[in-house]
Amino acid sequence: MSRSRVLVLVATLLSLIPGAATRGEQNLLADPSFEITKSKDQFGLVFARWGGWKKEKKQAGPSFGMMAPGYFWIDDVTLEQVGDDIALTEAPILGNEEAPVAPPGEILAAAVRCGECGYRNNPGGRACYACGTALAAKAAVATGPPIKSLAPFEDRNPISGGTVVATHATAGHKALRVDRGYASMDQPQNWLGYDFLKADLYTEARKPLDLYVEVRDERTRDYWTRVNYSTVVPPGKSTLIIPVKQLYVGEKSRPGRMLDLGPINRLVFGIGDAPAAPLFLDNLRLERDDSPARVVFEGLHAFDFGTSTSPVMEAFTAITPSTIYSRGRGYGLKDARIWRAFDALQPEPLYQAV
Repeated sequence: MSRSRVLVLVATLLSLIPGAATRGEQNLLADPSFEITKSKDQFGLVFARWGGWKKEKKQAGPSFGMMAPGYFWIDDVTLEQVGDDIALTEAPILGNEEAPVAPPGEILAAAVRCGECGYRNNPGGRACYACGTALAAKAAVATGPPIKSLAPFEDRNPISGGTVVATHATAGHKALRVDRGYASMDQPQNWLGYDFLKADLYTEARKPLDLYVEVRDERTRDYWTRVNYSTVVPPGKSTLIIPVKQLYVGEKSRPGRMLDLGPINRLVFGIGDAPAAPLFLDNLRLERDDSPARVVFEGLHAFDFGTSTSPVMEAFTAITPSTIYSRGRGYGLKDARIWRAFDALQPEPLYQAV
């Protein structure tokens, strides 16, 4: 199993000085087997003696981390003091990898891919042989209609700050007119399972009209914890299309976490205090795009290159600098020389992964 192979590597890594592990001296680490636990703190740490820095002058301890997504198991760490007669080495002495991750047997043609690491597993297995993820776990299937209306304006007006009028309507006979300032919808909404926020717009302005869109979820507390999205409305008729799965709180100069699509509680459309012309809005809706899933089949690979936190296009497979080629996965980077991967939020999310 991969767990045992990593443990062998770690044990060899810590035996940096020849003869250190054979002297039988006392282990200097207070909790080498990770037995002393505590309640999870604000940093997510659950071990009492591991995590953070040791400030004591006479104490020392190794730290472990990963520079890319993956899996790393650690147990039974040993740090021993050696005498002055032990010569230092110029570089760490690492042991050889026991064996690469390999399937337990021949992979059949009807293999299923692990949703976590992408390795192919024989059907009927409980867990992925490469990463241990349960193979029975499937992605949640979106429910509800493919198009969800948020504000039709025909029999009621859930948005404050505008006036319902009988002009420039696209779904029925009425639309919302915003003369200045902003219009907001302050009520609980659930955007899970949808890909786009859309609205039919119209303006008589002769130049593009500035439009500000604000979205708040249940974790929003201030400006930096809400979505602040800016765009323009072209003259005449147009359709606003916002990919909701790519929305993040904050702004481009200081992006924060991704928006929680389940507990949406405020949606705002703003055109400023002195717009060139009113804005007409109708058919505010959420739409699901399931077209990529309909064309996916085993053997078809569509890759989205980026970081471990970059949004991944629907039906595409993420490739990060740590996605090394393996036969079990069937794809990956080989002899790639990558300077670094980062997200560039300018000018639009289409250019995000670099």
